[in-house]
Amino acid sequence: MKILWYQIACHINHNEKIQSNLSGITLRSRLIVLENKCNLEIKAHKNMVKNRLRFLFMYLNLKKDKAYDYKDVKALYTPNIPSDDTATGQMLAQVPEGAISKDTARGLFSFINNKVVEAAKVEKEKQEEMPKIDLNSLSDDNEG
Repeated sequence: MKILWYQIACHINHNEKIQSNLSGITLRSRLIVLENKCNLEIKAHKNMVKNRLRFLFMYLNLKKDKAYDYKDVKALYTPNIPSDDTATGQMLAQVPEGAISKDTARGLFSFINNKVVEAAKVEKEKQEEMPKIDLNSLSDDNEG
């Protein structure tokens, strides 16, 4: 009977005996139903927060006579689920150059929230690391 309650609740039965040499994918497959349930809860919570912000900003617009827009507020939800970024990095290292875009590769890592901003940071770092050549000093060497 206990197994049925875990299935209905979309939760993991921790009393179930599992092998000691489980891979990350096997553990992930046990968590997929619970993760889907959490995603539904997150969507419901996002709607609740969005509606509260909308009503708060409507109140502030009336009270302060300013134009606040609730759509400017972005709620970031970070699930507390461990992700295997090492395996992702190893997988991407084995993919042939040009088979997957750098933008897509950046999106696979759990610690990168905004791929566009990260790409801009990488480009800025490349520009800063590039050696600066003084063209005036080169022309002086050729004249002498």
